[in-house]
Amino acid sequence: MNELLSLSKVLFGLFVPIAIVFIAGSNIPLPGIDSAFIARQSSGSSDLPERLSLLALGLTPILNAFAIGELGRLLFPKRAGPAIVTGSTAAWTTILVRLIALGIATLQSYSLAVALQTAGAAKPGAWAFVPVVVISMVAATAVLIWLADRVKLPGLRHGLWLLWVAPFFLDFAENLQPSLDQTRTGAMPLLNWLLNAVYICAAAAAVVAVNLHWLKAIGVNGKNPHDQDVDMLSIFVWPIFLASYAGGYLFITLLLLIPSAWLPPQSTTEVIAILTAAALIPIFVFGYARHHLKEMQVSSEKTSAVFSAAAVVAAVQIVLFLLGVFLGRAANLPVSLNGILLIVMTTTFLAIARRERPSKEERLVALTNAG
Repeated sequence: MNELLSLSKVLFGLFVPIAIVFIAGSNIPLPGIDSAFIARQSSGSSDLPERLSLLALGLTPILNAFAIGELGRLLFPKRAGPAIVTGSTAAWTTILVRLIALGIATLQSYSLAVALQTAGAAKPGAWAFVPVVVISMVAATAVLIWLADRVKLPGLRHGLWLLWVAPFFLDFAENLQPSLDQTRTGAMPLLNWLLNAVYICAAAAAVVAVNLHWLKAIGVNGKNPHDQDVDMLSIFVWPIFLASYAGGYLFITLLLLIPSAWLPPQSTTEVIAILTAAALIPIFVFGYARHHLKEMQVSSEKTSAVFSAAAVVAAVQIVLFLLGVFLGRAANLPVSLNGILLIVMTTTFLAIARRERPSKEERLVALTNAG
């Protein structure tokens, strides 16, 4: 009971600052935007004010920059040594990734500002509209980077993924309302709710089981004080994201090279894109497994066990990824949760549960002293 209350306090302490930043940033309009323009355009789009707010870019620049950084970690791994047991990233690479994120934010905000100015969204006489919008949006991205760095989650190095899943919970009630209305009118049968609940519970249970299997394979048991700092959960969140990220760019490149007369129908194209991303998942999973073998200095006797566990991780990610896509297209589910979001969300909450969790020996000492 005490552990549950402690976990609730940790969740509250982590989520509230993130919620404040997202809610405030999503409701503060970009400086220089004409309110009349927002009023005219909002009639056909309920989320337009959010798309014209300080957080209009969201986490896109940060995710793109961090993805580039993760690809660099896999392609150019650090040499094994005592300095990397904690899984920390070198200071210069950390700074470089943040600068890339701010650079991407600058380019994206400039494109948006120019488009808004061309569409007549700027207030009359706002001569510095473009630079002011760029500075504001880059500053908002910097705040999100700072917030992600302040949140330390065991096994994930930073709080980026907590920021990534936060909007789902902030918008949960609003997104659920249409499904409730459809259920009341009979348009959505209760069977859809049951299917949704079974899918979410089974997927979450599978992720938890594979997490525990992976941690056991690499020798993380909570007794080592450094285990809180070891980067051992990236294998769950990054491979499926990087597979979608790289698969998308790879597929677009292939489409550009193929003559238009040979292009398949759109439905076939979508299926090929999904299968391409699924096929790339094992590549990134085993890349992280190889990285962990060096980072954590796992003994050669455990190498086969680590790669076997990685194979299980890859299989579960592929199944959940494809199952989420299939259910999203074949069934009208009340709660839209794709495989990527489910895996990231479950892994993030497991990391939060491990946050500063005492070992069995420490809990025994605490109980003895209390007695």
